[in-house]
Amino acid sequence: MWLSDFFVAPGGSDTNAGTAASPWQTLQSAANQVKPGDTVHAAAGNYAAFVLGWDGPQSGTAAAPITFKADPGAVISARNKKTPHAIDLESSNYIVIDSNTVFGNGRSALGGISLDGVESSRIVNNLVYGNGFDGALLYRADAASGSSNNKLINNTIVNSKVAMWAVRIANQSTGNELSNNILYSACGSINISRDSMSGPKSDYNILTNNFSTAGTLGAAANGQLAQWQSLTQGDAHSFIASPSSIFANHLQNDYRLSSGSGAVDKGTAAAAPNVDILGTPRPYNGRYDIGDYELVQGSKPTSTQHPASNPRPSAFAITLRVKAVKGGRANAFWSYRTKTKRKFSYLLERSINGRKLQSLGKFSGASAQKSADSGLKKNRKCFYRVRAFAKKTKTQWSPMVTIRGR
Repeated sequence: MWLSDFFVAPGGSDTNAGTAASPWQTLQSAANQVKPGDTVHAAAGNYAAFVLGWDGPQSGTAAAPITFKADPGAVISARNKKTPHAIDLESSNYIVIDSNTVFGNGRSALGGISLDGVESSRIVNNLVYGNGFDGALLYRADAASGSSNNKLINNTIVNSKVAMWAVRIANQSTGNELSNNILYSACGSINISRDSMSGPKSDYNILTNNFSTAGTLGAAANGQLAQWQSLTQGDAHSFIASPSSIFANHLQNDYRLSSGSGAVDKGTAAAAPNVDILGTPRPYNGRYDIGDYELVQGSKPTSTQHPASNPRPSAFAITLRVKAVKGGRANAFWSYRTKTKRKFSYLLERSINGRKLQSLGKFSGASAQKSADSGLKKNRKCFYRVRAFAKKTKTQWSPMVTIRGR
């Protein structure tokens, strides 16, 4: 295990050490302690959101960002306790917000994901839905300058009927990139202020046909896609589509892609993550999908992850970490938590091409395990997962983990 990996789980305690075996309970406790290079893993369950940088400077670096990565089934269903937002980054740079679900914060949260004076950060693979104001907000309130040079890639934002903009950019927040996103809101998809229109990049998005260049909270739409493309010289490959033509069942908050979804194979590889919100390798069939999910045709998803009401914590969760080591080797560590008393066995599996998985061994017994792998080629991607099974229990899988050989 690495000192830079910390863990949060509903059954943990903020007096714990933050390890896989002794996790913290709240995301805020993790946010209070992270440093450059740290990754916070959130296990399945319900959480209040967090604020980073409110009580003092907290930033990563270009080489060592601070990452908040959620496991499948982890849901942020309450705003943080310090500011009027859900996830709130305050003057914090080089941050990665990866695979988080932010759900149902209503009008108590101004932003599902809020960036106040944030630079050079990545917001990827997140599902933000059912919130009451802006889905994602890049601006300046308490910071010295706007939020600039950030990347919002492969997110799905679906606002409630009474909400504001899917994405709002204001206060000289320049140079931001939006691609491969699904941005739905009755108010409109993108609202960007005129003083934030220096160097933005926006393309390969699925949109609602309303846009604004006011940048202010609650601004009315003042243009549709054709006018927007002409004004911004962006979104040339973006398009308008109804939710029913994209999602499996949006009326039940099931935001997986349907088998005939218009989002399939319509994304761009530029800056796209190599897995989706569930750890499924991207791309499938050589083309990237738009949104937080990558559809694997013919596969049968094991769960929807996004219920209409607040979910209960999962009775079983596997955490897998894999570290590449020089010389074509890799070390895998995994642990599990369960409310059952059954004895589980595990298969560690690896894929070179992201599709066919090869078993690397069967393990049983302890709730925390490790194994070594070898023969990896330098710079070649490898995908790992753990499969857990027991009598009279459905097989469970960990999220897929991707590394490059060294």
